[in-house]
Amino acid sequence: MATFNQSVRDSLLEMVEQDIRFDKDNMQVVWKRLFAISIFWAEFHRPFFWVIDALDECENGVILLQMIQKIEQHLPIKILITSRKIQELQAQFIAIQKHFTEKRVFSIEISESNSRHDITLYLRAHMNSLPASNARNREKLINTILEKSAGCFLWVQLVVKELEGAFSQQHVDKVLKEVPHEMGALYERAITIMTTKSADSRRYAKSILTWTMCATRPLTITELQRALRLDMGETIDSLEKAIASICGQLVFVDRQMRVQMVHQTARSFLLTADLNSEFTINPVEDHKRLAFACLAYLNSDEMKPPAIRRIGRGPIRKRSEFLNYACTSFSEHIRQSSSEDELLWQQLDWFLKTNILSWIEYIAETGNLYHMTFASKNLSNYLQRLVKYRAPLSPEVRRIKAWAMDLIRLVAKFGNNILKSPSSIYALVPPFCPSESAIASQFGISGRSLVVLGLTNDAWSDQLSCIDYRDPAVAVACGESCFVVGLHYGSIKIYNNTTCQERRSIEQGEYVEQLEFSSSGKLLASCSNSMLKMWDTDSGNLLWCQNQDIAEIMKLSFASGDNVLMAITRKHTVCSWKVSDGTLIEEAACGAIFNDESSHRPPTMAEFSPNMNFVAVAHRGRPIILWDLELQCIDGYLGREANPGKLNGDLALFDPYDHTLLQCTPVNAQKVASSPDGRTLATGNASGMVQLFDFETMKLLYRINGYDYSVRAIAFSSDSLRFLDVRNKMCNVWKPSVLVRRSDEDDCRIADLGEEIDITTVDSHGSGDSIFCGKSDGFVAVYDVQNGNQVGTLCPDNDIPIKCLAWGDMSSILATADVAGNFTVRKVSKTSAWGPWDASTILLDGHSANPINEVILSLDSKLLLVSTIACDNVWDIAKNAKYPLTRIQFTTTGSRISARIFDWASSTELSPPKEIELSTSILHSGYQLKSILTNPRASQIAIEVCKFGYDASPVKVLLCEGSAFNVRSQMAIPSVHFEKLNEHILHLIGFYGTKLVFLDQKL
Repeated sequence: MATFNQSVRDSLLEMVEQDIRFDKDNMQVVWKRLFAISIFWAEFHRPFFWVIDALDECENGVILLQMIQKIEQHLPIKILITSRKIQELQAQFIAIQKHFTEKRVFSIEISESNSRHDITLYLRAHMNSLPASNARNREKLINTILEKSAGCFLWVQLVVKELEGAFSQQHVDKVLKEVPHEMGALYERAITIMTTKSADSRRYAKSILTWTMCATRPLTITELQRALRLDMGETIDSLEKAIASICGQLVFVDRQMRVQMVHQTARSFLLTADLNSEFTINPVEDHKRLAFACLAYLNSDEMKPPAIRRIGRGPIRKRSEFLNYACTSFSEHIRQSSSEDELLWQQLDWFLKTNILSWIEYIAETGNLYHMTFASKNLSNYLQRLVKYRAPLSPEVRRIKAWAMDLIRLVAKFGNNILKSPSSIYALVPPFCPSESAIASQFGISGRSLVVLGLTNDAWSDQLSCIDYRDPAVAVACGESCFVVGLHYGSIKIYNNTTCQERRSIEQGEYVEQLEFSSSGKLLASCSNSMLKMWDTDSGNLLWCQNQDIAEIMKLSFASGDNVLMAITRKHTVCSWKVSDGTLIEEAACGAIFNDESSHRPPTMAEFSPNMNFVAVAHRGRPIILWDLELQCIDGYLGREANPGKLNGDLALFDPYDHTLLQCTPVNAQKVASSPDGRTLATGNASGMVQLFDFETMKLLYRINGYDYSVRAIAFSSDSLRFLDVRNKMCNVWKPSVLVRRSDEDDCRIADLGEEIDITTVDSHGSGDSIFCGKSDGFVAVYDVQNGNQVGTLCPDNDIPIKCLAWGDMSSILATADVAGNFTVRKVSKTSAWGPWDASTILLDGHSANPINEVILSLDSKLLLVSTIACDNVWDIAKNAKYPLTRIQFTTTGSRISARIFDWASSTELSPPKEIELSTSILHSGYQLKSILTNPRASQIAIEVCKFGYDASPVKVLLCEGSAFNVRSQMAIPSVHFEKLNEHILHLIGFYGTKLVFLDQKL
């Protein structure tokens, strides 16, 4: 479709650009992401014809038909489906015919007479290969085959293939007489013939059948040739001829040189449990055989890491054609193997100890990290069975468990970095991983690798990110490529799903009640008490706003292919608007009448069913009402039999058809969210606890023990692998491994959400041996540069967060300022090299009526500059006196940045008549000055600017030499070479010696 339609091609490219990822094992997720919210939104200028052949061979044919049934009728897509008669598929076809009011679905049964014409054409096309002495005999042979075929095309193909080896009329007659009419009997004859071959031929045939049957995808001839060499230790040179000779009636080579079974019926025949033959396929044993071959390759010299660890893409090493299959399929074969085999887990353990990093590098080079997640699922599944035969604390079991966790975390934490530079997995990624992780403990310590000190987590944290706000966070929603958080005073923050970095901020203007993405993720609906707004998430533009008589909305949802926005209100109504312009389409009643006063109470919450056919409405002290939107009537009530209106935070699972209570679990839930794949249910309560349950069994999978702050909202990411919660003034992003599961976990995992103490500002000691860190609890912590350990704490007079600090090396003093405008200068000393830090001596203690932006000490540490929004003052520390003067003052006007110079001591301006202007081409209008960092040791000044109103956005940094600012300067020219780093810088941290430290956008 993308080949012939530019719009389809653009839709797919947009998914790539937005880095939209999804579970390719889940066909419903693939359908939704690839077709429902991407391809079907493209513009079609011509009809497309789909051919789905042999639907009966599809693993989930019924589900595929159900998804096809949902295709919008206006789309010009015509579909031809072929299938054998299977009761479940026939029932679904009937359901599709009833679904469409017009005659749009036609069902035709192919009879024997319908096939005769096609079989005749096939036989005539292969006439020259038939063993007949003249045209008359050849025509007679065609008619004989046609009569015996009973309309079975596959039977004809197999007979023609066998006749190609007949060279006499007697042989032809024998073949036609002995070949059975039933396919099962035909396959039995084929393996009987194979049994008469030599021992080597039978061994080759068994190996070829095993690989063709059990491979996760069809192998090419060259791939199979290397696989057989690993499997049997021998190389079959003429493999295509060998296949035709020893197992040609069961296996064939297609036009793309892929080796495949002749038909699904042949596959089913070889899997028959009571088939007494050496060629019978035993899935468990034969998958183990393939797993051994894959691990043999992964443990070979071809997969050894490079001797010199390189950064960036180095020269491509020559590797076998089997590389891709071994790397992408080994874990699936292990999953389907028996966990009793000791040699298998020993081979797996050796791979995890040696060549795992080169495997990760190759997966990253393919441009898709899906197979890392896929391998993690399979290793976890294998591990659950392995612990029955191996001690849970054995080194092998612990290593498999650690790598199953690491693979998930590496994708979540460093996915973009590894994709950008696959070789970074060797030296750059391991030092940033927790010390107890498999990758850090095995590969993190190396004389040539990067050393990272001060990491606080010994093990992986399920919390990917914690975003703090000045205002309370009250709402959250997830789209395809971004998520949004609504704040109490009306701001809505938009973040990248992968990096959790802020993309932009939009304004609701009031307390944000509800947030809802369209299925494509391109539109966002937000509502407050009096306004309903529609946004374009890519540009941040407001598309329309409805602010007249908007009832208090309890739930928003997009419908009709994202063309309609629907809402349930507290006025017992369901409203719908056109997404294009916000025009009100309908306002229909929705509710129930109770025979008492409580009937006048507004509902407390409501929810749409996934198919938008029903609405569930809850009232305090009353059963839940199921309202049928199509029939406009009550469908039923949900509640306990004894006391229907009392659930008291219990998690109740109902059958929506007969309205019976299936299960009830006491969890004290106040907020509930379901994952898009329907497998997981999340709950949150007033104490901050979040719990995850398996939706089908209500089994507890995971718990976060929050000790403070009520959970205000929960939302799952569109791939169901992450969830977010908002509480107090923060948004937490979680990715627990239980969301990546094939089967139920044995135990519930528990995580603790402690109070985070953030580092708010840093500066280094003059010796470079220590780092001072101001924190959000008002303390200043001292860290040893050599080992990253905290070696001291300078106690504050209050618990107000530190805003900025400055170290004065000449007098060993530390100046601090907090967010309340208090500033202090202390004498800092140590009694000995290993003794405690002391900062009890206060040299200056003051307060500013205006918020403090920055504090700077003079080179001799005698004067302190306190810069605020309104004014700049210099304090004489010894005299405790204030003077209105500054050192360097920068101003911004449009895209222009200029500086003025003042003398520390005399308060006179030293600038030339005109301000000193910074000459740069990287700025344009819309930027504002964010911060200025000075480095007296190297006489350098770093100027940080950001987009106006977006302090958290990526910045531009100008690095200038201090000598450029003097009384004769009219223009200062920043370093051109440093400008190249601007695409990487997210935020400046400070100077350390002659180095400028910053946060990278990709970390």
